[in-house]
Amino acid sequence: MQTTKKLIKIEWLIALLYSDNSEKIYGITRFEKLLFLYLMQNKYLEEIKSFGFEAYDYGPHSDDIRDLLYSLRDIKLIEIGTRDTKDFLNIDDVETDKSIKPIYYDKEEIYSLTEKGKEIGSRIKNKFPNFKDISTFKANFNQIELRRLIQLIYTKYPAMTEKSKILKDIFG
Repeated sequence: MQTTKKLIKIEWLIALLYSDNSEKIYGITRFEKLLFLYLMQNKYLEEIKSFGFEAYDYGPHSDDIRDLLYSLRDIKLIEIGTRDTKDFLNIDDVETDKSIKPIYYDKEEIYSLTEKGKEIGSRIKNKFPNFKDISTFKANFNQIELRRLIQLIYTKYPAMTEKSKILKDIFG
């Protein structure tokens, strides 16, 4: 039964990466928030439970997601690159309002499917009757500023602010 749950979680990760023409996802924080928000908005409560989402420093967090992504990288289904970034919270806000503490990472991981991963994704998408909805969701939310994505989650799901280290900065 554990193997089945793990496989379902892997299918969700691949489906999210394959959606929206396999657009890359920048950062583990964004990846976690996208998956959490999609699952919650569409009432996939069993999947929320399976991923073990809980309130954490930057909102909903699941230890399983990063572990599974690295496993997918190891079997060459995804690539994990990095880029320099100062974009966790809008750095422009920090520069104009000195009361906001800058919260950002110097490096950010970039998640994308390999060609082999895209082949798997093209088969997995058939397991998701709502795959077009997943693609539309990703197209709408993958490009918004991360701060705004977290604001949306904190507003809709206040329980996810419980352990937040950035709550005041997000709504500052």
